[in-house]
Amino acid sequence: MNRQQRRQKERAKKKQKKHDEVSPLKYQQIINSLNAVKMASLLVLRNEGWGEKRLRRFSENFNDVLQDVSSGWLSLSDIWTILEEETGLTLEELKVE
Repeated sequence: MNRQQRRQKERAKKKQKKHDEVSPLKYQQIINSLNAVKMASLLVLRNEGWGEKRLRRFSENFNDVLQDVSSGWLSLSDIWTILEEETGLTLEELKVE
């Protein structure tokens, strides 16, 4: 490994470390926000007639998607692309107003 490659590797480590470091307060705020979105989604689905089993399955799938995003396996742009290609919904239609 030459000098340039070592420097690139060190920069990548530093960048990742900055990304991984989240204060406990900030982390709790993120979790609270995600829980609020999840609860609102569950309420909407319940109002559409979903029962306990389907709501539990949705909750588990929601957690799986968040884990995939957190681990880098899935990005928000991937999600938008999937929704648009598979359902025809556009970003403008889905934005919170």
